[in-house]
Amino acid sequence: MRLWLALVFSVALYGASFPPLEAFPLAWIALAPLFAALARLPAGRALWVGWIWGVLVCVATGWPLAGMLHRNLGVPMWMGWLGLAGAAGTLFALPIAAFSGWLAVVARRRTVGPLTVAAGWGACEFVRHHTALGIPWTFSGYSQVPFGWIMQIADLGGPFLVGMLVAAVNAVVAGVFCAELRGTRPVWQRLGVAALVAASLGYGAWRSSESFTEGSPIRIAVVQAGVGPGLDDGPALFDRYLTLSEEAGPVDLVFWPEFSVDFVPRLSPQYGRLVDGIHRSGADFVFGGPYDEIRGDRAYFWNAVYLRGRGRRGRYEKETPLPLVEAEVLGLRDRLRLMAYSPGENIEPLPSKDARLGIALCSEATDPALVRRRAIAGAEILVNPTNDAWFESEPAVRHQLAMASVRAIENRRYLIRPATTGYSAIVAPQGRILARSALGEPEVLRAEVYGLSSTTLYQRWGDTPAWLALLWATGTVLPLRRFLWARRRRSVDAAAGRKRGSGID
Repeated sequence: MRLWLALVFSVALYGASFPPLEAFPLAWIALAPLFAALARLPAGRALWVGWIWGVLVCVATGWPLAGMLHRNLGVPMWMGWLGLAGAAGTLFALPIAAFSGWLAVVARRRTVGPLTVAAGWGACEFVRHHTALGIPWTFSGYSQVPFGWIMQIADLGGPFLVGMLVAAVNAVVAGVFCAELRGTRPVWQRLGVAALVAASLGYGAWRSSESFTEGSPIRIAVVQAGVGPGLDDGPALFDRYLTLSEEAGPVDLVFWPEFSVDFVPRLSPQYGRLVDGIHRSGADFVFGGPYDEIRGDRAYFWNAVYLRGRGRRGRYEKETPLPLVEAEVLGLRDRLRLMAYSPGENIEPLPSKDARLGIALCSEATDPALVRRRAIAGAEILVNPTNDAWFESEPAVRHQLAMASVRAIENRRYLIRPATTGYSAIVAPQGRILARSALGEPEVLRAEVYGLSSTTLYQRWGDTPAWLALLWATGTVLPLRRFLWARRRRSVDAAAGRKRGSGID
């Protein structure tokens, strides 16, 4: 009974650290009951307990995904829940189950300290990120987005480094109640974790106070129509974007969201009206829309972002369409008679007159490595056009914005996020929200930003801390065969001794 109470308590605390409650301090103790319980279980049982924990967390925090599948694919709601349950039980929970079995095994030696546990947890989240869908939902590092100072270490190792720090503190707390997790020198290890937290806070205070300016300020406008594509008449929606853009006043760059136009510019008479608006304003326009091309006897379709200005143009096609939602998987989109999008290949920034724009389209902003490649390719401003109207859930939309804002910290770039229905936002390089729209309302955000070219350690080394954590966690079980063999040998010898003592030959 105590095991299941600890499990439910851990799930409740962990879920509460994310939207809608966003009680981020709870994340620093939420994993402790789980770690303490796993350390006292046999490996086989720990696998199941960890798997159940993962499923519960995924369903408790990711329930809006069921509705998203229902609205995006047009399938019955029960199929949306079935899809969520499938993702929860496999892509989300299986890496957590593997971590749980690993922790149960290594904890038996009573030499495992909080940093080793943190490395295992970091490896678990890193592996989960690299599954088929890369499900980034509720990584422990993202719980700390409201804690601005701690999040600054993301420019050293991404969200996985933040998550490992959170896990280390949880392991210290678990060690207070569980001797198996105290390590060989518990006092020194606790002091070491405390020193890491203090150093992270000091680093965060310094980085948060920096002024990220370079060159001349760039006046921008982010336009949110308040209505998502497919939910309004195409021409009327286009007119709304044009009208709101004209009301923005004199600016250098205007940003519209994903699929803000429902036509391929070269083929539509409406494109002429957009060109007229561009010439009247003198600004460069960045907007989302479809793109298609005939190659041989086959038509290809892309989810694209366009740049149009006086004498300037560019186009980006989404590099990683979401499996099933956008890309073909097992012929399902064909059976549902839905268009399947091809992956784009060009990641070069779009060349506006004021700065080079690195595009991460919609869900791509949840991939740290993908956005890092944009910065390495020369992006001076990050742009995340998106459509979160499919969620119809404020906590889900808020979590999407939180994940995207970490990309600004990792690369020390301004991030512009135009969304169809919200939250549209302008994010500073410290992750601070400079402007944020209301949800579901037409609105124009204005701000001055800067094109930046600084290089962070995360840009140079990427997910190296996460890879090192994976190697560390793997290294702890490399001598496992010898350990198990020695234990088996001792058991055999003890049994033989008892047999001789009883006089049985």
